[in-house]
Amino acid sequence: MIRTSILAAALLAAGVAVAEPEDPVAPPTPLAPDVSALPAGPLPDAREIAQRAEEVLRGQGTRIEATMTIFSRKRRRARVITLRVFDDRRDDRALVRVLSPEKHAGTALLKLPPNLWLFSPEKRETTRLPGPTWSEAFLGSDFSRDDLVRGSSGALDYDHRVLEVDLHAGEAGDQRAFVVEYTAHPGARAAWARIVAWIEVEHATPLRLDYYAADGVLFRTLRLDDVREVAGRRFPHRWVMRRTGAEGRETQIQVDRIRFDPHFEAGLFTTSRLDPEG
Repeated sequence: MIRTSILAAALLAAGVAVAEPEDPVAPPTPLAPDVSALPAGPLPDAREIAQRAEEVLRGQGTRIEATMTIFSRKRRRARVITLRVFDDRRDDRALVRVLSPEKHAGTALLKLPPNLWLFSPEKRETTRLPGPTWSEAFLGSDFSRDDLVRGSSGALDYDHRVLEVDLHAGEAGDQRAFVVEYTAHPGARAAWARIVAWIEVEHATPLRLDYYAADGVLFRTLRLDDVREVAGRRFPHRWVMRRTGAEGRETQIQVDRIRFDPHFEAGLFTTSRLDPEG
């Protein structure tokens, strides 16, 4: 799955008050309605497009500080969570730390393949999470644990095929994007059976991802915008996840700071460092 590692991006009790959206959140549509035919001439290899997109989001590694906001009609106030995410793509490791709210500050996820570890500051315990639980929601958001730690790779764990070229992609409908289908390898550690991604033609910036369950049903849609130039990349700073049928609900991740290819201090990706008081 293009993790949504991208990230990020990457992420409960009532924290900072944020206004609810004025308009109801519309459910995602399965496919963009205005999609062009394939242009004349050869297209780039679909796998190459997927690899470029992953490089745009992750490089060989990132350090991200982000704010996750969970909107729901059922709550008067949005829930706000601040995160620090370390993504070591080169060695397939990731660490997510919750900075606030106070109730959950110190909660941490650590990916050390094939394991995912969870540290609970309340219990002061580090627990290994079984594989099926990687897909569970992270602190009640619409992003999963797998999304935040880049549990699967959209470039490595899927086969790829260019479906179309959309001439009216993006929120404003003014961008050209390859529409690429990702189909999970049999037996791969892929979180989704199928993903359809809109990847901007010139800079390979992902603009939208539709996630499909094994039964072929569209489960959720991720839209990426607020694109800014960072380290030679066109990087989206706002990630909005909406589940199909969950009207009036969405989770936004706003990337406050990102650094590509940082130096990771020795011992950072170890279970012994999860408990700051340990």
